[in-house]
Amino acid sequence: MKNIILTGLSGCGKTTTAKILSQKLKIMYFDTDAEIERTAGKSVKQIFDDDGEQKFRSIESSVISLLSVKRGVIISTGGGAVLRQCNICELKQNGVIFYLKKSPKRILDCLKEDTSRPLLLSETAEQKLYKLSSLFEQRSQIYKSTADFTIDAELLSPEQTANSVIKIFAALLP
Repeated sequence: MKNIILTGLSGCGKTTTAKILSQKLKIMYFDTDAEIERTAGKSVKQIFDDDGEQKFRSIESSVISLLSVKRGVIISTGGGAVLRQCNICELKQNGVIFYLKKSPKRILDCLKEDTSRPLLLSETAEQKLYKLSSLFEQRSQIYKSTADFTIDAELLSPEQTANSVIKIFAALLP
């Protein structure tokens, strides 16, 4: 069985959706950011602060490489995982990629109190929205072009998003 891969901007619901999918399908899920933290022995924020984004991206690529060889699992990627072509190639080898699309405004509403995302640590809501909008503009075409399927999760609950993934994925099974 192929892996279910979730991509999208930070805060679009990838990890929450992965947890729901894992429960419904009775298969394991892996969150690349959690695996990076386990591997590095420190938080994503600490890696960014101490070592910079390039070091984080290198660890991320190593983690994706290790997770991609697994079979029949769910992998929730970090928002920037698609920035490296090698990550996409690894994920596509044994996975079906779902882009969970959500607008920056909707994501910001979901992340109001979240301080764990280094790329969104700004002082005001306007600065956060600007940063998120900028990331959306930079990455949305990459998400679309690398995904096998796009789920418009703008108005969907995580449960509804998971159900959409399941419906599409089930249709692919022999």
